[in-house]
Amino acid sequence: MFRILLITVATLLSTISLSYSFSYSIQNIGTLGGTSYANAINDSGQVVGASTLADGSQHAFLYDSTNGIQDLGTLGGVRSSAADINNEGQIVGYSWLPGSTLEHAFLYDSINGMQDLGDLGRPHSSALGINDNSAIVGYSNVSTSTRWQAMVFDEDTGMERLLDSGGIISSSASAINNNDQVVGSFSSTATNDRLHAFSYDSTNGLVDLSEINTSYPLYIKTAKDINDDGTTVGSAGILGEMYTQHAYTYNLDTGLIDLGTLGGNLSIAFGINNLGSVVGYSTTGFSNTEQAFLYDVSLGMLNLNDLINDELWILNRATDINEFGQITGYGTYNGQTQAFILTPTAPVPEPSTFLLLGCGLAGLGFYARKRKKA
Repeated sequence: MFRILLITVATLLSTISLSYSFSYSIQNIGTLGGTSYANAINDSGQVVGASTLADGSQHAFLYDSTNGIQDLGTLGGVRSSAADINNEGQIVGYSWLPGSTLEHAFLYDSINGMQDLGDLGRPHSSALGINDNSAIVGYSNVSTSTRWQAMVFDEDTGMERLLDSGGIISSSASAINNNDQVVGSFSSTATNDRLHAFSYDSTNGLVDLSEINTSYPLYIKTAKDINDDGTTVGSAGILGEMYTQHAYTYNLDTGLIDLGTLGGNLSIAFGINNLGSVVGYSTTGFSNTEQAFLYDVSLGMLNLNDLINDELWILNRATDINEFGQITGYGTYNGQTQAFILTPTAPVPEPSTFLLLGCGLAGLGFYARKRKKA
């Protein structure tokens, strides 16, 4: 009997580290006068996105804990949005041009301000991702077509078309990691002009992720982000289920993994860090509303609304996560759309674990006294 109790307590002690729940403090980023949406966060906790102004225009913003929310302005038009920020504090996005709705990709830094990155022949471009080497990806119209084409930009070569192989009809690059691996979407004559997800690097060239069938009937539809291990996240479809999409992770070692949903039929992953933590949104089974999620390898998909202690917030979308586990996104605060930052607090062991452990220890003590008397 004593041996059984000892084994039980030892097992509980070994599993305490696994029986915990996440919790987060929440910071309201604020607005520039209207609503706000956050798209990315770097490892310094700087957040970028877009906010409407009191006059109805929309401007890109930068937020940090020291200066609060800061208006980054535009390239002369009335609308801009910041899509990504690297660990050097460089920001990319798009801005309308003066007097029109045509947009150009921009690069912003604290020294040079907002810089116009131009286009590939037609005045329509947008920057969606930047890595720590200052390589930028996104899309642009080209002179020979009105369809978008994935682009890459660096200071030495300027803007270039990323996918220039035969048969490409349209394409867009959504993210680039620090190994210069790029993910996005494309259509071609081979796909009958249907959008497929892709990955691209200088070694392997273009890889059609939508043709990967390691987890039939699951297939990749979109690629939103890629970490430095080469793990891609986005949304995957299920053959035969037209209205179903599930968040996924994919790399060569683990294959395609279905992350599931929060009870509804739709989930999409937007960001992944190098620890493999994934964020995005999912619909629920009850109201089919959008709820922000965190996916943890050990605990599965967690509703972030259950991990904060603030009833004024409804967290709708989590868009990015940094290496320290800080999460950004947007939701509704007192009925208004607002951007947020979640900062993890220390994991707390579940009360049930302490209860079981306490009972086990009490049992050991009682049995030990009983043996001593005997």
